[in-house]
Amino acid sequence: MRNILIFIVIGLIITACNENHDRDIDNALVIRGLTEIQVVDDNRTIAPFLKIILKDEESDKLSLSIAMDNKEHGLLSTDVIKSDTINNVQTALRAIIFTPTSNRMRVGDKERTTLTITLNNGTNSTKISTVIVSTSINDVSTDIELSDSYINQSSGVDATVGKLSSIDVDKNESFIYSLVSGDGDKDNKSFNISENLLKVDDSTILDAGIYTIRVNTNDGHSDFSKEFNITVIDDSTLEKIAIDVKCTTPATITDYITLVKGDSIIKSEDNTTVSIYHDEKSNKRVCLDYGEAYIERES
Repeated sequence: MRNILIFIVIGLIITACNENHDRDIDNALVIRGLTEIQVVDDNRTIAPFLKIILKDEESDKLSLSIAMDNKEHGLLSTDVIKSDTINNVQTALRAIIFTPTSNRMRVGDKERTTLTITLNNGTNSTKISTVIVSTSINDVSTDIELSDSYINQSSGVDATVGKLSSIDVDKNESFIYSLVSGDGDKDNKSFNISENLLKVDDSTILDAGIYTIRVNTNDGHSDFSKEFNITVIDDSTLEKIAIDVKCTTPATITDYITLVKGDSIIKSEDNTTVSIYHDEKSNKRVCLDYGEAYIERES
């Protein structure tokens, strides 16, 4: 009989020691029910202390503080709980919400945040922690931008219209662009995409006017598509006016070339620079700083 009692006592001790992530000081101040590891996506929230249980046999009031190891990882709805009865402290603690900071990492990467609560009843104090593992979730691209949407008829075969770029909140994303069917895809057959460059197959065989295409971006996880209007310009009617007045030569701004509405400044070299000024009548005037440039103007 004595041996049986010994085994029962040992079993009770082992059971008490194996209670997961609980704190019990002298059977007076007790924290139970806090999960050691919790997971959440970075586009959601979590109540990390929702199932916590506080017990205190010696005091009518408790004080409690909450610490987060890195505040850049997220936001607690509150980290201050005033000294109060055990029931009120427990209720306030269970209501706390943790919101992870979204898009801090590449899609699929995880980040660990440790939350530590310290409980004090005036006589005893204890700490307990939980680790929140947040996973960066993919966000769909919200827009596609095109750097230019005009092309001259004389540009020729495989000429670049403009550069494509995606608006996406995720970090370090790479994008694949393609022409896709859908609203606005009527003229897809006259264009192509190379990496992030939108190109015209052969501008010389296209009539002047507006062409519609539909472009898709894929970030490796999701798709977003958008309609674009591309204008083909009949540049045979354009007059070319050389910008041959040096900015440093004239005595007054009136010697510079006057710009009119619809003018386009074409630079012959990448390092060509021009300057634009306003005269006393608010007319725009242009001069050449360096290189070669000309104005294209409707004749």
